[in-house]
Amino acid sequence: MAKAGDEVSAEGIRIATIEATCNRDTGMAQELALIEAREQSVRIDANEAALAEERLRIDDALARARERIAQLG
Repeated sequence: MAKAGDEVSAEGIRIATIEATCNRDTGMAQELALIEAREQSVRIDANEAALAEERLRIDDALARARERIAQLG
């Protein structure tokens, strides 16, 4: 996989163009996004109580950190 700053070959550009065109023409990227969103929704619903508890824990830790920062100036 190419990284930022890596040179990309003409063949790499050709393949990426074909893939992007295929994704656009078939709606594959959109369909994958919809599938992912549905899966995330199912998981969120199944874990709603645990997620709410974690959110409270994070909010409490953040409040304590802000209080400490305020104390230290």
